[in-house]
Amino acid sequence: MKVGSWASCNTCGFNVRLFFIACSNLPLFSPLTSQSPASSYWGIDVSFQYGDAKTTIQPVTAGILDSGTTLLYVTSDVYKTIQNMTGAVLDNDTGLLKVTKTQFADMKSLYIVTGGVSHLDFRFCPFTTLPSQITMELISDALSMPPSSVNASSDDVYLIFGDLGDMPSTGVGFILGYFVHPRFSISYDSENKRVGLASTEYTSRRVNNPSG
Repeated sequence: MKVGSWASCNTCGFNVRLFFIACSNLPLFSPLTSQSPASSYWGIDVSFQYGDAKTTIQPVTAGILDSGTTLLYVTSDVYKTIQNMTGAVLDNDTGLLKVTKTQFADMKSLYIVTGGVSHLDFRFCPFTTLPSQITMELISDALSMPPSSVNASSDDVYLIFGDLGDMPSTGVGFILGYFVHPRFSISYDSENKRVGLASTEYTSRRVNNPSG
């Protein structure tokens, strides 16, 4: 989610470099969704993409952010697509998807792309170009659960996905639960009806299954 441009002042030297670094991790704000029932919560419109080719596996739909929910819940169609793309199978003992360590080593990032950007304060970032959307990258490690949180075989890697069911029956396309939140700085602005999203030092850190 870094934004910025060097082109408008490429001879300014060190000061511009400081500007760029300072602005690169400022939050971008996504407007809250107007789609019900997600609009009754902290809901935003996003699409999901997977892999280096950023293949769209979920078109733009409304869902919610909820740190009180543990998993990253997706609709049944997306859940099955993730199984097909990763080789994951359901572990009946835990109710979680799991992959072998070999499969985990081949897993790619999941990209959560917002439908729009509502604001960035240009008073503090005069050389910044506002992007048309926000992209949150969840690396493979972020898609896995820490082994200590799963009382199961250490030979497999367990994933953070949950099956939400069919969207027509729930009216919600996804829930970004607890395991997503520590990877980003997320701020809630009820007055302006928006959610701020920014990368942190933990966004790309491998801490859950570092050998993957």
